[in-house]
Amino acid sequence: MKKDVISFRNIGLCLLMAAFFPLLIFGQENDNMTFEKSLVKDVNSADVIWGPCPEFMPDGCEIAVLHGDPAKPNVDILFRIPANSDISNHWHNSVERMILLSGKLEVTYQGENTQTLK
Repeated sequence: MKKDVISFRNIGLCLLMAAFFPLLIFGQENDNMTFEKSLVKDVNSADVIWGPCPEFMPDGCEIAVLHGDPAKPNVDILFRIPANSDISNHWHNSVERMILLSGKLEVTYQGENTQTLK
């Protein structure tokens, strides 16, 4: 009798997993999801076009859009900022991903401790 109980439990568990597994897969999809090719750029490449930064950025700052539209979320931008510059408080429409290529940078996000990138 115990084998029958275990068999029914296993069958029930398998049916439960079979019912919910497709929901887990489709639940991770997004209507806005697009599949793009990998992005590989060299900072000195001719296809990285440098231009002036927005007015609130320090003098001598240059900006290059690597991917996306700066007016929309999920854009990848590269900045060249002169040493010892201060950047005034500002906000973004989407999460900011920051990678420091050289030097030292102290970053303070609202409500968080200052972080130092080296």
